[in-house]
Amino acid sequence: MQNNASNKFYRIAKLVLMLIIAAVLIIHITKIDPTVASGDLKITVKKVSTVSIYVSGSGVTLESSDKDYDVYSFTSGASVTFTAVNESRIFTNWDITRANTETVVDESTDQKNTLTLTESVDVTVGRRDATTDDRGMYMLDRYIINDENDLIALQDILAGAGDADDYAAFEVAMPGDDEQKTALIRKMASAYYLVANNFTVFTNDFKGIGTYNTPFNGVMCGLNSGNISSIFLTLSGVEGVDNEYGLFNYLGANAVIRNLELSTSIGVTASSSDPSDDDTIYTGIYAGGLAGHMNKSLLVDVIVKANMGISTKYSDVYAGGIAGEVTSGTGFESVGNVVYDGTGSSWLIKSEAAGKNIFAGYVAGMATSAYIEDFTVNVTNSVMDLMNSAGSGDSQLACGNLFGYYIASSASLINDVNIIGSNGQILRTVCNFGETFVGGLIGYADTSSASLTI
Repeated sequence: MQNNASNKFYRIAKLVLMLIIAAVLIIHITKIDPTVASGDLKITVKKVSTVSIYVSGSGVTLESSDKDYDVYSFTSGASVTFTAVNESRIFTNWDITRANTETVVDESTDQKNTLTLTESVDVTVGRRDATTDDRGMYMLDRYIINDENDLIALQDILAGAGDADDYAAFEVAMPGDDEQKTALIRKMASAYYLVANNFTVFTNDFKGIGTYNTPFNGVMCGLNSGNISSIFLTLSGVEGVDNEYGLFNYLGANAVIRNLELSTSIGVTASSSDPSDDDTIYTGIYAGGLAGHMNKSLLVDVIVKANMGISTKYSDVYAGGIAGEVTSGTGFESVGNVVYDGTGSSWLIKSEAAGKNIFAGYVAGMATSAYIEDFTVNVTNSVMDLMNSAGSGDSQLACGNLFGYYIASSASLINDVNIIGSNGQILRTVCNFGETFVGGLIGYADTSSASLTI
């Protein structure tokens, strides 16, 4: 009888403790729009029909755009990245120069270059040696994504597991030896892909494009702006078997993603085995509406929606509306026009893992010195629930409308963030043992090494 009373008291005390620890944040319409002066210096880009030029970087703002010119402002000493996308097959030997003297990007080097600028510049494109069959340096080739089968074929090729049918989907012959195969995989990882249709991916055969050793570094482009292509993506897996979730597993520094709308649903089931019983390594789950990992990639006219249901027993979880994890130097700016639309979204991430962490945000779960110059989050009727029910350990749970966990390894800037919604949202964390952090922008920010300016 005494034992029953003690157990009942323990259960009540545990419930009270969980309620006390639970952190609940309800946000209604919020707009963060600090007055930050634009730089007095200007970058003027003359437009041509055959190369698209994007200027990005922390401190860079797109001031105006018309049919002839894009004009950007920046502050002196800003690190400015010029990215060029070759849109045509009709010429070769192209370059982009500043004031017609210094080469910014040319076909013999790369499609992207980063410069530190201290003065206003004009940027132009030079073209010569037109040919009828040239496919352009950056494009390497133009491939079409028509449906989920093409995505699966590209996934398998970049993973080194492509067969003859996979290569045939892109009208390419399967390489005859390992050296040719390596060269072709490298080429296709950096090629130009046009998403020509709206379609749904609903098959366990698709796990995401790109690997750690071969990230996607090309262009994936929907139809022209104003008529963007939509992909409805459903991903499911088991903890310890699949660790990355998104249209891309790994999105590289030279990747350009344009004119796409993604609606992603991610479901992960907890492992049924014990790590001590097999050789499974639980390195963590990285789940994003667009990518598991994103490294300095350029996004232009991208809208992402995501729903997540993730259950774990042994893993850390990094979940983001855009990406599970973004690395230092990754940014979102006015040239990008990137939106996370969380209208009616539901995220439930629960763990039984002692001492394991859950970080979740509508941009990224984990970020290191990422910058934001312009970003919009719609949180209408959205719910994000993080729960750790482990009976021991020291876990951390952190969630926010931008980032769950943010590390400032170098001086970083977050500016011009719009959080909008008509009926509010819920951000909630529950943890038996450990710490929980909930923020309107960032759950937890580590600024012990460098500053973060908002």
